[in-house]
Amino acid sequence: MFGFKGQLGVSAAKKPAPSITVLAPNGGETFTEGDVTNITWKTTGTVSNIWIGYSEGTSSLSWIATGLPNTGSYAWTVDVGQTSKTQFKI
Repeated sequence: MFGFKGQLGVSAAKKPAPSITVLAPNGGETFTEGDVTNITWKTTGTVSNIWIGYSEGTSSLSWIATGLPNTGSYAWTVDVGQTSKTQFKI
């Protein structure tokens, strides 16, 4: 006959929360409508699809692309024209 003293259990490794970091453009770039620029990013955790948008301010969001596979980059043909805004965030 035998016994266990203490607790017997299995611990699972905690998965990191999914996150995305935009690598480029990362600030200070200047683009003209029609330019092609690579938007690049890195992810942690499981991120299957990517939605990319830009914002002109606190309550605006325009989509560049939605539901893209997570390849780490997207070639964007800049189509932000006819605006008096001069700064955007990806």
